[in-house]
Amino acid sequence: MLCPNCQKWEILEVDLYCSWCRFKVADFDLSLEKNHFYVGDPSETINLMIRHTGAVGSIHLEQLAADQPWLQIDLRELADPVLRSGRSITVPVNVEPPYSDDYHDAEISVTSAIGVRAVRLQVVPTPVILPFQGDYVIHLDRDSDRLLTGQVEIARGVVTVEGLSTTVSEWAEVELLDGAQFPYRLDARSSRRLGFALRINEEFLIDDIQRNHREPPVEYSGNLVISYAELHPPRQEPFYINAYLPPELVIPDEVGEKIKVEVFLGKKSDLVLSLQNGEEGERGRAELQVTGVEVDAPWLRPVAAAYPLTIASGRSQSLTFAVVADELEEGEYVARVVIRTDLPGTHREKVLYVEAAVGKMEDFNGALAIDFGTTNSCCAALNDADATKELIKIDPNSERPTTAPSAILYRNLLDDNRKDFEIGNFALEYSTRPEAAAYTVVQVKRRLGQSEPIPISFQNNPAKRVRWLPREITADIIRRIIERAEEQLRKRITRCTISHPSRFSVKQIDDLKAALVQCGILQIELVHEPIGAALDFILKKKAVWESFKEYYLMVFDFGGGTTDITLLHVKNYYNADHDLYTVRPKVLGANGNSYLGGEDVTDMVMEIMLKKCNQVLSGLYADATNTAIPFDGTSFNDPRRKGIASVNRFELRRIAERCKIALSNAQELGDRYTEDFKNESFLLTVMIDGAVKPSQTFRLQEVAPLNDELNERLRPKLEEIIEMMKRLAGNNGIAAPEIILLSGKSSALPLVKTLIEEHFPPPKTEIHTPEDLKECVVQGACLLSSRDPDSKVSIRPDRNGSLSATTSGLGIRVNEMGKSVFKEFIEAGVPIVGEALRGPVKGLGPLERRKCIRILENTGVTRELKIDGKENPNIRELRAFSLEHALGEWERQHNQTISDEALAEAVIKFEVTPNLVVKLIAEIPGVPDPLEFEAEAVGS
Repeated sequence: MLCPNCQKWEILEVDLYCSWCRFKVADFDLSLEKNHFYVGDPSETINLMIRHTGAVGSIHLEQLAADQPWLQIDLRELADPVLRSGRSITVPVNVEPPYSDDYHDAEISVTSAIGVRAVRLQVVPTPVILPFQGDYVIHLDRDSDRLLTGQVEIARGVVTVEGLSTTVSEWAEVELLDGAQFPYRLDARSSRRLGFALRINEEFLIDDIQRNHREPPVEYSGNLVISYAELHPPRQEPFYINAYLPPELVIPDEVGEKIKVEVFLGKKSDLVLSLQNGEEGERGRAELQVTGVEVDAPWLRPVAAAYPLTIASGRSQSLTFAVVADELEEGEYVARVVIRTDLPGTHREKVLYVEAAVGKMEDFNGALAIDFGTTNSCCAALNDADATKELIKIDPNSERPTTAPSAILYRNLLDDNRKDFEIGNFALEYSTRPEAAAYTVVQVKRRLGQSEPIPISFQNNPAKRVRWLPREITADIIRRIIERAEEQLRKRITRCTISHPSRFSVKQIDDLKAALVQCGILQIELVHEPIGAALDFILKKKAVWESFKEYYLMVFDFGGGTTDITLLHVKNYYNADHDLYTVRPKVLGANGNSYLGGEDVTDMVMEIMLKKCNQVLSGLYADATNTAIPFDGTSFNDPRRKGIASVNRFELRRIAERCKIALSNAQELGDRYTEDFKNESFLLTVMIDGAVKPSQTFRLQEVAPLNDELNERLRPKLEEIIEMMKRLAGNNGIAAPEIILLSGKSSALPLVKTLIEEHFPPPKTEIHTPEDLKECVVQGACLLSSRDPDSKVSIRPDRNGSLSATTSGLGIRVNEMGKSVFKEFIEAGVPIVGEALRGPVKGLGPLERRKCIRILENTGVTRELKIDGKENPNIRELRAFSLEHALGEWERQHNQTISDEALAEAVIKFEVTPNLVVKLIAEIPGVPDPLEFEAEAVGS
């Protein structure tokens, strides 16, 4: 025959190559019956096939060999070692797989005149096939092109997939992806995954739901059947299809694709759109995702949100825009807003238009009362024009929008130094995440009066960092409250009454006033928080007007950061001719604890829960040598464990706050309040013999504190306060007040009323609780700003009394018996009557021209400047006063010199105004009018 390649040379039986074109006319290959075994499989004989693949010729097989001892070749089949054209030779090979759990390779080679041919055999570990994760969500929108992807995956070893199918072929079929074909070899060292898709027949599912009157979401299940060449029988993996109605974007505020908003020149207001998934309360729709927003107008700026926003069926999500009219004139403006979603096709983008009417804002004819709290804030407005009083909705993200958590989240600092931030419940929820600590601030009220700035970064710009003083952060929170009030009132706020604890230091009050000034408020009135609660009570309790001609009222204000007690003497007068009650309250004194509030109670709850969690953990791992819940980051040097402790602390405090609120709201249930938690649990990261277990589950009902457990810790603190109450009453000549008013959210804790009743038993003392323990403060504070005539009841302070009192002790540093001590010239809790509280500053040496008098403030009880060798943290410098400038001005105006002798005879007096402005006055012989000292500096 001629060469099949060149058709020129005649090929003989003994030829291996064409002598004309050198084409190989004789060749052979090798194949094994199986190409892999598993470690530890029993011995097995398989066939090695040697097949002639050429056109003509005979090949002499010279040698067969294996390179591993666990392969034995039976050479008896090679008695005739000549492989002829069109023929094959089968050689038995005995395989004894090794027992070492690893990958083993072997090679069988055949040597001939035309070269060496080889085939490989592997022994691999028993395959570890990862379970198929088959949980899917589909939208019943008749999308025939939707594929649900999955994969068969191997973690170790080798296996061959021969087929994929489902047990529910009527509505789910399998297709391979990326051109893959059966059989498909899965090898953990290379091709680990086989991707496939489930094609779902939605028409079948929709018909089934309708036929059986089922309501989405409906769960369907089936099994994925996987056939393996090496494993028998085929394996079945369950999968689940949760069939939902498709999501639907609904904007309730939209009217014909338009949203109308009113904005005022020079002001920024918020436009809050409610994005809803289907009808309100509707069930069965899949989650809707909002992936982004675009606006074509610079005056409408979306407030940064963490996209995608996920909205459950029948629920809504607020999308906030800042409407900024800084560069606009009066008129109407339109902005095009595009909301991008995950909806399919033409529904992916929702277009609407915002029409802004820009006009001038008139001043509000009234005042805003703000209670800026450690934990929560609220405010109310009193309109002088119509004598209406209303609570302001300051937190659109809260179930109770008139009360907002005093938390702030900073999103960004823009190029023009404009701050993008949010306050309230949204910010508080973020603050519970450890990673949010850098851009959220809570309880900033407790830091007022401090000069140490707080480091801040930004959620959307973490690389940008700033350091702001506590009063600056306070100003941001109050500014947002005022902005929301202006939006609701449609007027500009110019006057504010702001409340503060009775034991707030003057430095803290100065910072509070400075924050208001930073917000553009120059007309500021102060009111003690307990006084605000008392005024609200007096106004609303007609029975008290009619029952008492005069009585003593003590307010127990258990707030988020402090506990205040204030004693008032109240006289009631009734004028029958005018049908008018005149109520004259007078503050007799105030006291309290600046370091005990609701936040401290949360800490107590958290400590109880931590102890219980550790006990549970010890029981779960009784055989372990050491179990621990990392909680205090300062106890670790390892950054990872510090981070674990931080995450645990955030999570446990979040749960503790919830338990505290539940204890406060369920007095009648007692310890049975934990029944509400029986199906709830939470996760903490724990350490078991040094190993980290990141997801240890704790049942909330099991570790929630019982009343007695909390009371054991709280009782001593409250008893100290009650002793203060008894001393305050006794100092004013009474054994007990007729009425004790509870205010502050933490006063709802059962132990508070129990202890007060023990020491001030009824019926001699009545205990009253406002309808709202927080908002009663601003409701009462509004009365101080009213300019309208009164009807039914007129609340007027006693002619010789006051509704203000000193909040801390004021004094000077003196040398007493060779030791520097704090010498007080006015105590805390002294009523400020009239325009100012005045008195002499005793203990000062002779006044000198350049002498600087430093006024100290004491918020504690001890006069020692040092305690255990350290500076007393409760005594700090308030003001440094100098008279030198005032002396020079007087001498220039009168062309007269004041002698040193006259200065030495000067009498120094202090003044404290109801707004807690502290002044020093010098009465100098020969100078007819007192000279006022100038405050040179504010100490730290």
